[in-house]
Amino acid sequence: MAQTGDAPLLWVSVIDLLRQQKFEEAVQQAEDLQAKGRQTGVKATEASAATCLAVARECQRNSQALDALLELGISWGEAALLLAPDAPELPGPWGAAARHLAQATPSAEVRTLSQELGLRWTETMEPRIIGNLVRPPRPSSEEELMKAANTAQKGNKVSGQELLKASVALQELDRRQEAVQSATAAMEVFKQAGNSEGEATALLCKSKVLLGVDNMAALQAASHALKLFRELGHITGQAVAQHAIAKVQFARRNPDDVWNRAAESLRLLRLLGDRHREVMVLCTATDAAISMGKARQALSYGLDALTRSRKLQDRFLEAKALCLVAQARGICGEPAGVSAAKEALAIYQDLGLKSFQLKALEALAAVGKGTQSGVEAMTEAEALAASFQAAAMTKEQAECFYLMAKMFHELQDLDNALVATQEALKHSPEEGHGKLLSLLSTILLDRKEFQEALDTARKATENLGLALDDEQKDQQLVCINNQALALAQLGNFPEALQFLEERLREFRAAKEKRGEGQALFIMAQLLQAKGSTEEALHRLALAAPALLESRDVRCEAQAWQLSAKIHLEKNELSKALPAAERSARGFQAVGDRRGRAQLAAMLAEIQFSLCGLEKADGNLHEALRAAKESVSLYHDLNEKSVEMGYSLHCLANINLALHNWEAALEAAQEALELFRSLQLPLLETNALHLESGAYLGAKDFENSRQRALEEKEIYSSAGVLKGVDQVDQWLLYVDRCSSDEQTLKSFYGFSMRRKSNAPVAQSDERQAFRAPRRLTAMNDIELWMADTSKATRSCVIAYQGLEHRSAGGGQAAPAGKTKVTAGELQSLQFPGGSELDHDIRWVHRRKSKSHSKGRRLQKAEEERLHAPAVQ
Repeated sequence: MAQTGDAPLLWVSVIDLLRQQKFEEAVQQAEDLQAKGRQTGVKATEASAATCLAVARECQRNSQALDALLELGISWGEAALLLAPDAPELPGPWGAAARHLAQATPSAEVRTLSQELGLRWTETMEPRIIGNLVRPPRPSSEEELMKAANTAQKGNKVSGQELLKASVALQELDRRQEAVQSATAAMEVFKQAGNSEGEATALLCKSKVLLGVDNMAALQAASHALKLFRELGHITGQAVAQHAIAKVQFARRNPDDVWNRAAESLRLLRLLGDRHREVMVLCTATDAAISMGKARQALSYGLDALTRSRKLQDRFLEAKALCLVAQARGICGEPAGVSAAKEALAIYQDLGLKSFQLKALEALAAVGKGTQSGVEAMTEAEALAASFQAAAMTKEQAECFYLMAKMFHELQDLDNALVATQEALKHSPEEGHGKLLSLLSTILLDRKEFQEALDTARKATENLGLALDDEQKDQQLVCINNQALALAQLGNFPEALQFLEERLREFRAAKEKRGEGQALFIMAQLLQAKGSTEEALHRLALAAPALLESRDVRCEAQAWQLSAKIHLEKNELSKALPAAERSARGFQAVGDRRGRAQLAAMLAEIQFSLCGLEKADGNLHEALRAAKESVSLYHDLNEKSVEMGYSLHCLANINLALHNWEAALEAAQEALELFRSLQLPLLETNALHLESGAYLGAKDFENSRQRALEEKEIYSSAGVLKGVDQVDQWLLYVDRCSSDEQTLKSFYGFSMRRKSNAPVAQSDERQAFRAPRRLTAMNDIELWMADTSKATRSCVIAYQGLEHRSAGGGQAAPAGKTKVTAGELQSLQFPGGSELDHDIRWVHRRKSKSHSKGRRLQKAEEERLHAPAVQ
């Protein structure tokens, strides 16, 4: 036991011996390890042995001391603090443990080694006592903060410790520049005095102030502090510096280093038995996992932090851990997160920490988003807002409504989101209007109030001014996005593009790679929606490396997603596949389950389409895996959307191609239930068509006809005669199969294709731009009527440019496109009123590829299938 890891192991061993009443053996073991620690020069083992020796002798004399230690599960580092002569009077179990150990007679080594290892060190250079572990932090009043901040103005008479306290106070007062200056001054004072511990502490303070403002400078300061602490053998300082670096890397979107630094910090803290700081590191790890969507990992870290904080009987840390556990459960869609958030809220109320109650409300809102129910959060928000109003805390009152507005926006409850945002603006101070207006502009854009969204985004930009930290930069990017999209939706496409070009030049001049990449990505979205696909791909080719360099993994994934979509529209499947795979990896890296679900559906479509090309390497089983993943992710999200319905259609169709009739029927039936719940009769017809195909494959001809007749009834009720004709053709095919005129072995489901978004060329460029409702959330649906010039064809549904061929066939019909009128679309409750094309075709397997199961089309026919249709 002579290694650094011996310190906690020795403590466990000695406590176990004491529990068995083997006092002499415990004392002997501690003495032996203390001697070995001195020989090897391992200070942690030597300090732990000295502490164990003092505790063992006291427990031998006083059995109640052992009971107190066991009740709290005290570590050797905490015991060393309890042995300090300046341990204060404390209430509860900690007070009892302190009183019992106060009778012990520790050697001078305990205090000396504790000092050298950093057990008694704090970030303000004030000696750490056991009271720091059990008393919740009391927020300083503005008067106290001002008094501490003003000490920095005394010139040469100020000590390094006073400058540190001034820096902390200035940061609390949101005077960051002065806080950096004060921390730098403290560093110089300690350096001149030859106090490396103080210099490293000041560097940590500087890193904390710079976090989110200048992350590279924050990283350099924390790294320098780590170097100094290592030279001193200051283990606590090393652990805290590693934790600081983990926070910076989290801000810099470098997840791998976050975990590595947090793990090293935890190792060092567990060596010292510093459970209090260990919980804080676990909370950071939980927060990072939540932000990256790693829900189960976050829940594991959060529950670990909660267990340890409860053993410490630290209610403040317990409330913090409860908030994180609630958020993680919210991501998992677990209603149990509500009770965790409410418990945290009750603890903050008991401790009298009113401003911290917002943390609990934020956690409750996260649970509401995850469970798709914001009732509990809204009830608590109203009560909390009234409490803040009574206490004249208008800023906190506004924050309550802001949190609710964000939650309702995530839940797509735009009316309540709008009301909550307006309420927040009513109570918020002027300096807080920027983030509220940026959110309001997004809500207005989603409500299709484009002029109001444009005006609000411009106001938000003015209010935000020069962005100083990461949060403000994010809000500025939201405003840029909203302004560009609103201009485009209003028909001012040239103005939108010019606006983005100006922002792009500004970002490049400031060497802001993230802003540059996002501006290029927004340009690509607009150009793609306008039909300028080559220009859009050029912008995406420039955006990807800029986003990669800035570590904006989410936006980079979105850029690759758009690139894959464009290539798919252009029938460039070999280019679409790698782009979609890169996008999927990006969404997985940030834990974006919705993005992963969308990409899985796209990958299923690409693999399915490749199966229809000669000399292509499509894989139906890979398509099936991707479709299953997409549906599973939507289930995890508890989402009932058209996008999920499309994934179910893909899953059903691929199972048809593989002759998995039962699985195809199950997916089609789920899609039917979904579209009925969404009240979209048009999409019910396609689910019914897939059901009919599944029953046909299973030779259940009666049910196949029944589903087709239900589909026909919907078309008849809506007056869509072309749809009626399609079903009649399909019924003829079913009849031929039932009478053995047509063999079912050649039926492999229905074909899929992607349609170009290119608009009809018009002289007025304003009219030529026809952007979707939200270019960042493309889930509108378009119906196509069709060229029925070939007998083996089936009907098609397009999901914002994605065509799904659901069924059809039979006798050849006259060539040429037919149209569905706006009235017919409206009668089907279909969004939009433009005339759209519709196609009917199903798939027979070609004998030329008998070695590979699935749909097989000739190259010439596939090109025709994938050709862009004219709107």
